Amino acid sequence: YFPLYILALYQKMRLSLLAGELQRGGTSSYRNLIESQSIQRDFVLFRNHYLYHEVTHKPLGGTIYHCFQRALGVTEMYESISDEVQQILEHYEASQQRDTNRMLAFITFAGLGLVVLAMVFDYVGHIQLTSAHVAWLVAGIGLLAVLYVVIDVIIRQRERLIARQQRRIAPLRR
Repeated sequence: YFPLYILALYQKMRLSLLAGELQRGGTSSYRNLIESQSIQRDFVLFRNHYLYHEVTHKPLGGTIYHCFQRALGVTEMYESISDEVQQILEHYEASQQRDTNRMLAFITFAGLGLVVLAMVFDYVGHIQLTSAHVAWLVAGIGLLAVLYVVIDVIIRQRERLIARQQRRIAPLRR
């Protein structure tokens, strides 16, 4: 039964390494997303290749194997890491999605502002500029800037609300 103990010990060591990888984090949300996807891939490979529910057809061998796993804490560690991998991946995917949405909103409003400016300058090119025209132009640009800031604040508040709700729901899932 020594090979069964070695297998359970290997599972414990591999799970410990995966747990250590989960503790690392970088400053870039994109890099964190890539690393968390890599950890999830490693975890799935570990689960498919080395985590066996049945190692022998003999009942005593299976019982001893499960006792080794229980004594080494393999099952608890597996469940803990499985939940943590899923939560981390969801967090980084949501973070990356928020960054993408924010950039898309910026590009949309910047593009809209440029189109409006192009229309104004096309219109201004045909007439003589007066102080009233300049005032309206400045007011329009200011309005676009304020609109962008307001929308960005609304998006950030919505993201914080969603994150708070997810933190409240996360303990209930366990």
